[in-house]
Amino acid sequence: MPGPLIYVGTHEIQPDKTDVAHRASADLVRHLELNHESYLHFQINVSDDGLLMSVLQVHSDEASMVRHLHLAQEKISAAYDFLAKTTAIQIFGDPSPEVTAMITGMAGDAPLTINRPQHGFSRLPVTTER
Repeated sequence: MPGPLIYVGTHEIQPDKTDVAHRASADLVRHLELNHESYLHFQINVSDDGLLMSVLQVHSDEASMVRHLHLAQEKISAAYDFLAKTTAIQIFGDPSPEVTAMITGMAGDAPLTINRPQHGFSRLPVTTER
């Protein structure tokens, strides 16, 4: 079912790299805000102890998520200069097999959970094309 996709990623930050994580996160946010006008929501949180980073993305559709992956590819690769590992990725929505494969490739050894819609409603814009 086409429609919004929500991404939640959790990552461990390398010891003593919290400041680097904050700077890189601010840079990524600026980059995406300037270059990805269809994003509905993008947020990075670093835990109070500086050991975990959570990334929340809300995309209006699959095309928005694919655009994010292309725009942020270089910065995502560079993130492993300060990230120890990805611990979990969750997708809420119904991604195509192609997008699922892209995310699986990024997840590495981390579990990827796809939470397909069952009950609920959304007031987010919905596209009908895949």
